[in-house]
Amino acid sequence: MKKLCRGSCVALICCLAFLSLFGTLAYIVQRQNAVTEFDGRAADYFREQRKHLPQVAHALSVITDVGSLKGVFVIAPVGAALLLVLRKFTLSILWLVILLGGLLAEEPLKSFFHRPRPFATSGTDWSFPSAHSMRIMISCGLAGYIVVVLCKRWSLRTSAVSLLAIVVALIGFSRLFLGKHYPTDVLGGYSVGAAWISAWIAALSQFRKPRDSGATTADTSPRR
Repeated sequence: MKKLCRGSCVALICCLAFLSLFGTLAYIVQRQNAVTEFDGRAADYFREQRKHLPQVAHALSVITDVGSLKGVFVIAPVGAALLLVLRKFTLSILWLVILLGGLLAEEPLKSFFHRPRPFATSGTDWSFPSAHSMRIMISCGLAGYIVVVLCKRWSLRTSAVSLLAIVVALIGFSRLFLGKHYPTDVLGGYSVGAAWISAWIAALSQFRKPRDSGATTADTSPRR
């Protein structure tokens, strides 16, 4: 019980930290300063790299679709189906609610900041925060949490979480390389997604505390 309570407090602190990071990035984006100048230089650099490395650009254009709306609408039902196979019925519903609920914040945030994309000439498809980065952070963050909760083998936990972290990094990098976002857009998407997941982890830890404390003790007891 103490461990679950401690985990909930840590998750809540992380949520507040990620929200603070997003607030800092939002402030930076709204003002012209050295960071936004760096954004521009980064966009120019990746534009040149796309000219010299078209094969990489093509590969990343395929990879980046994992974080698209189409990708989420595949990940959501597949993940729910896997949890149903494992007879985790409540968790399968929460999986859908958390993933799809995170989509609701995308357009309001983009419309509020209305930052043009790199090299954009017109349009209302705004850049900050990166929706792909936000979606993949929510999807992989939630998947990582579920793996940690359900899997008892430390090696499997570590491998799965490491793989998910690589996927998150790849999607963020693809948005930069393809010229769809600035670095602060990607960091903004990561921070919002991480805050959303941290808030849910804090809530779920509290929800599980009175019900699972005994089961948790039994599950974590050493096996002979």
